[in-house]
Amino acid sequence: MAEVERTNFLKGFAIIAVVVIHTINYFMNRTLPDTSFWPVLITLDQLMRFSVPLFIALSGYALAQKYLKNRLNLNDFYFRRTTKLLPAYFIWTGIYYFSSPQTFPLWQILFLGKAEYHLYFVPMIFQAYLLFPLLFNLIKKIPWIFLIFSVIAQYFIFNYINQPGWTDQKQYILFMTWQLYFVLGIFLAVTKPHMMTKIATVIFPLGIIASIFTALAWWGKTRDVIWATRFTRGWVELYATGIIILSIAWVKKIKIQNIFYRTIVFLGVNSYQIFLGHVFFLRLLFVK
Repeated sequence: MAEVERTNFLKGFAIIAVVVIHTINYFMNRTLPDTSFWPVLITLDQLMRFSVPLFIALSGYALAQKYLKNRLNLNDFYFRRTTKLLPAYFIWTGIYYFSSPQTFPLWQILFLGKAEYHLYFVPMIFQAYLLFPLLFNLIKKIPWIFLIFSVIAQYFIFNYINQPGWTDQKQYILFMTWQLYFVLGIFLAVTKPHMMTKIATVIFPLGIIASIFTALAWWGKTRDVIWATRFTRGWVELYATGIIILSIAWVKKIKIQNIFYRTIVFLGVNSYQIFLGHVFFLRLLFVK
């Protein structure tokens, strides 16, 4: 099984989880005013929170896998990333803007993803691509040192951004908010960290259980579902890190290629287009 196919298989699960999270969001806020059922939906939301971290880790992983085998030409690298990301992004930005005009300045609409709430991902991942050549070379030279540095940095970053005034959208658009996952993806491509798989089997269940209980506790206290379920929480980071390590180790062992497998791979191959467009169709579905 080709490495790129394995990556697309995992991307397929990640895009399903993204759509589930956003469907839950629309369902709670537009269809289900009775909040008695919300704890179940919040629990499901937390189970899906591996989605964006896994996407980011797979981006770093796939790039590192490619350039371990091929010379990294900066001009070619940046040209490929730009032409792959931006045309579809600008098309969907236009669709979202003209179907539901925003009051933000045009430069924020175009370059900060303000046309719709999920479009922050594109300028954020573009920041990751700009830094990839530097991060790739550093991780190849000092993989464990750099990973430990990234973990420590993420702890302080989360403490800094989880302050009043830092909304989820203000947090999410910054690469520093997600840097550990991108670094981890590169790290898993350039090393053979068998010990980390054993660690992941511990932190994955611990993280998800704690993430669910703390999200429910925060929502019960504040009734702020967005802040209670956000990605930028330590327990979510622990859970997502565990599932990234386990999923990349697990997918290498898959040999069966049935219709389920091919369907998930198809979703993974088209995950970027699905990501850009799914909120538009959710809006049509849930409009009153």
